[in-house]
Amino acid sequence: MHENHRQRMRERFLKSAPDTFYEHELLEMLLYSAIPRGDTNEYAHLLLERFGSLRGVFEASPESLQEVRGIGPSAAVSIKLVLEMMKRYAKDLNAPVVCYDKISKIVSFLHPRFLGATSEQVHLLLFNNRMEMLDASVVSVGSVNSADVPIQDIATKALYTKASHAILAHNHPHGWALPSAEDKHVTERVRVAFDLFKVNLLEHLVFSDDGYYPIMKQEYGVFRSATPLGQLCSDFYHDFYDIDEESFRFPPLFSN
Repeated sequence: MHENHRQRMRERFLKSAPDTFYEHELLEMLLYSAIPRGDTNEYAHLLLERFGSLRGVFEASPESLQEVRGIGPSAAVSIKLVLEMMKRYAKDLNAPVVCYDKISKIVSFLHPRFLGATSEQVHLLLFNNRMEMLDASVVSVGSVNSADVPIQDIATKALYTKASHAILAHNHPHGWALPSAEDKHVTERVRVAFDLFKVNLLEHLVFSDDGYYPIMKQEYGVFRSATPLGQLCSDFYHDFYDIDEESFRFPPLFSN
């Protein structure tokens, strides 16, 4: 009987608005995973009676929670886990949003991620239409001087992230920030793949220990159009490249 009740509750939650549920019903379902068998509806009512509200339940100590009948260590962990997740969710909501509309911001973000790397790494940054970062990940790690770029995987990742713009970056450990013929070939293949998903490859950056090189800028120009997707006007690119990579050098890590 309890299993059928739990299944009906789960289906109801998925099919209806969550805010139509009473507090004891939400707490009841939260306890399902921690209490595989038993009437968690009863335990939810006991918790609310003891602590007065959902806030009181979540803020109660693990020891106090386990004083309630039916609540063991697993259930106490589940309840405290929700509180920790809510705290981090609130922190994310209140975090300042950075707009990565300048190459200098992106270079400053990426450069520390290559420090100390002895192998070539490929990084992918994904952005929404406002150039707010949606995701930053390492998509490939290679040998000292090579790394395969999983084009299908990164294009699919951009699609599922619902990104509008992407930046690819890789490093040349102990080398020059100059692209090879293969680097340029990969750039074009990635650009074409992203176009199919309506994602604009904004730039492919090559990093060395003290500098960087923008392949897209050099291959397609500062005043290039927004690509066939028409997502960015040409003025964006002019403002985007706010530093000159030919004269730019990262400051030394250590100075006398």
